[in-house]
Amino acid sequence: MKHRTTPDQNRRRTARPGGHEGMKGDRTMKHICITYHMTKPNEVAETCTTIALDDPIADDLLQHQATSAYVQGHKRFTRLSIPALLSQLAALQGYDRATFCCAEETTLT
Repeated sequence: MKHRTTPDQNRRRTARPGGHEGMKGDRTMKHICITYHMTKPNEVAETCTTIALDDPIADDLLQHQATSAYVQGHKRFTRLSIPALLSQLAALQGYDRATFCCAEETTLT
């Protein structure tokens, strides 16, 4: 039997630790495509990555884009830094630096 997708294919349900899917503690996540620029001497590349984010984080990022606290590195969100994530991805690809460009909600196919 094939697994059927929910009407909102853009969300993923995850159970909180110690809980079971379908219980009150469940949360939904949005798939967000983050476009960013990677640089190294004499080269600039644009790429994107799609990640599942908790709804409140995704909503903030979608609404505020580059001015989002998750992009600006607000002290409250040092563990949840989009620039740190992008820098690590750029380093893995041989680039020196990464800069956030934009974010948009997407559907996985």
